[in-house]
Amino acid sequence: MSVIHVNQIKNRVHQLFDGKIDLSDVDKGSLSDKDRENFFLSRSLAAYALYAVAHADVDIAAASITDGGNDNGIDAIYYDEREKRLYIVQSKWIHDGRGEPENGEVKKFIAGIKDLINQKFDRFNTKMKQRRAVINQAMNAFGTRFQIILAYTGADGLAEPSARDFEDLKAEMNDTSEDLYVTVLRQKELHRSLITSLSGEPITLEVTLQHWGKIESPQAAYYGQV
Repeated sequence: MSVIHVNQIKNRVHQLFDGKIDLSDVDKGSLSDKDRENFFLSRSLAAYALYAVAHADVDIAAASITDGGNDNGIDAIYYDEREKRLYIVQSKWIHDGRGEPENGEVKKFIAGIKDLINQKFDRFNTKMKQRRAVINQAMNAFGTRFQIILAYTGADGLAEPSARDFEDLKAEMNDTSEDLYVTVLRQKELHRSLITSLSGEPITLEVTLQHWGKIESPQAAYYGQV
């Protein structure tokens, strides 16, 4: 079912982001339709990760793309000022729905995250430098948390080397407090998100409760038969 799921994800990102993803940097050359589509899918997947996880507006998610030459492994960045959360994304579109990102790409992403946190903007492209003020705002705000997102359309989970690299990153960055989190969105999670929000949506359900009772502690709760 991998290819079917990938095609459904593809259809969704086209619905959301057609005409919204900046491809001006890659359109300058003699790019084939296939190559242009690959750039669109990879970038729109990064935008979709922000749309699904951060609940970013479609236009804002599309405008958050930093993918391109000298992106230092970071494909999108978005700061939710209200939640004080900085989202940093790497995305990989895998057409056949198999496998995972190469460990070298994961290492590049992690190195880019560290450079960003250390505000080494000379190591990034113009797209990232244009967001310097917002990034500085996030870095200087007390209580800012960092949400790292790796999104890819392969069905496989991360192999041990890549999983260990992320664990090492968390251990290094969370030495005094838990401020950095990692979310891996593989094909399964992406496909599920087509139906419901990844962070969970409120459930509204009416039921008839019979033979019920109530307890007050440790939390107020009702029990009975449905």
